[in-house]
Amino acid sequence: MRRLIFRFAILAIFAGALVAALSNAAPASAAGTAESYGSVQLKWHTTPIITLAITPNYQTGFGPKGGVGSGSTPAPGAGATLGAGVVDFGNQVVQGYAYLYKYAVQAAVLTNDGSGFTLYAEGATDIQNNTAGGTIPLDVTLYWLKSATANTPFSSATPFQATTSPTCGVGCISYAGAPPPSAVVWQYGSSTIGQPSNTVNQGFDYQLRLYSSPPADNFSVYIVYTAVGN
Repeated sequence: MRRLIFRFAILAIFAGALVAALSNAAPASAAGTAESYGSVQLKWHTTPIITLAITPNYQTGFGPKGGVGSGSTPAPGAGATLGAGVVDFGNQVVQGYAYLYKYAVQAAVLTNDGSGFTLYAEGATDIQNNTAGGTIPLDVTLYWLKSATANTPFSSATPFQATTSPTCGVGCISYAGAPPPSAVVWQYGSSTIGQPSNTVNQGFDYQLRLYSSPPADNFSVYIVYTAVGN
């Protein structure tokens, strides 16, 4: 029985700053007649703020499920801990089977942008072999879906799409601040101010589909989440 160890590390992206400026504030008139009135004009200029926090293994019960017919009982690997660590499928996943990883990662976003935000998730073109070298393609191996979405054993999910950047060659992650539309995983259409803790949260599950040709080894990939104001 050939097995693969996959470890998916999560990288959090934090961006944005809040600036409030008071301008054109004039004192009231000191004239003593009742007919003379002063005026005060307040103008607040607020720069949109957006912050993103990523929490792997965000809920009790996280870890790999399924592999129906594989003969294995998957468990989270050593790198996976509640509310921390990495998304680690462990060493009991078997080639030729699919595994669902529950509560893989939660995104928490805060923004004062009245138009809301868009969340992107991007990965490099290939998953790297950490031991022997070589790669396997990401877009036919790792899939995602929202944790609230029903996923009766291994139904179709949406694959991560690879990105490229002309400044660093093919197959690298673009940090240019403009992820491709194919990488959108969540859209939120209003400010989060006034929500509990002024943030909104969305969990994501991952699905691993192992075909039979890769060697039994340790593979890993970074998934980069980016929140951009609308």
